Amino acid sequence: MHVIEWDLLLLEPLESLYARVLERAVGLTALTPISELEQEWTWLRREESRREWETLLARARAEWGYDGVPYGCLGPGPCFPRSFVEAYAAIDPPVLCNDELRLPLFAQILGFPLSDTGLRSAWRGEREHPFFHFRNRDIEWSAIQAELANPDGWRAFHPVRTRLEPKRILSGRSGPS
Repeated sequence: MHVIEWDLLLLEPLESLYARVLERAVGLTALTPISELEQEWTWLRREESRREWETLLARARAEWGYDGVPYGCLGPGPCFPRSFVEAYAAIDPPVLCNDELRLPLFAQILGFPLSDTGLRSAWRGEREHPFFHFRNRDIEWSAIQAELANPDGWRAFHPVRTRLEPKRILSGRSGPS
């Protein structure tokens, strides 16, 4: 099951884009150990958010015997085996933190392997990625065209909020309509 958000532009078949995700694994974007994010990531620096994370982690240890290395991820583009979705719904996880912290934690609790989607390169806090980021700046059509012209170029872009005509994208002509 793939979750494709409205502002995530994928320009290659899902089978190809998600080829790195292991079978039966929970595929998450920019999967990174929390220890590498603590000093930079807003969700772990702000006092209230940090308290929520610490509460969630303490509950995971007390209620589910969690003793793993916790991870964070970026929200766009996850994919899940149906068995994970069913188990996750059945466990009724607490509404603490956000999916970027909760999903990798509960995948581990439920015994599912974690796998990075590869939709963007490694993530180290809130540093920008030119084609996959979370600021209020759309990826420019000219940048998308340049990547498409490169056989090894990027094929996943976030955010893209400009309406693009599929026929124009495939032909390489100007995209926004």
